[in-house]
Amino acid sequence: MKIINAIWWFILHWIWQFPQMLAGTIMLGVLKAEKRVVSYSDGDTLETFTYYHFNRDTAFRKYISGVSLCCYTFLSDNNADEITVRHEYGHYIGQSIYWGWLYLPVVGVYSAVFCNLKQRREQSDWLVYDRLYWYYLTRWTEIGADKAAGITEKRKKQIMRYYPRNGGTRFPKIEL
Repeated sequence: MKIINAIWWFILHWIWQFPQMLAGTIMLGVLKAEKRVVSYSDGDTLETFTYYHFNRDTAFRKYISGVSLCCYTFLSDNNADEITVRHEYGHYIGQSIYWGWLYLPVVGVYSAVFCNLKQRREQSDWLVYDRLYWYYLTRWTEIGADKAAGITEKRKKQIMRYYPRNGGTRFPKIEL
């Protein structure tokens, strides 16, 4: 059975998800990222996640706060909270495994260009609530990752912490 599992792991990662597996392996070496393991409990279930920490002083940090490349999740310390770790895992289990070779051109490019870069360039003067709402509740790549990770309600609660008392937002108040 162990041999079958090893063959299945190889096919799933190195054949079906080859571009992101290769990019993740290269990135792991370039960033000299440190492996970290965290566990979170949701009631009766304890889940363990592995991610790779990269130095927040690297040039990479200026552009991306977290990225998922196949089974590799890269995060900086200030972005390694439970919701973000689960969200990045959602990109892997809900999108990378599903899309295979198309993950990077479809999900990766869209997320990098139309979510990350667009937000950094055009929304720096927005309220935190509006930036988070726009990014996590209107972009299909981010909605899909949260859904796959089972954190949609947690994400909404997280965003609501930034809702200003006097309103004045671009987006409606989230009803929990």
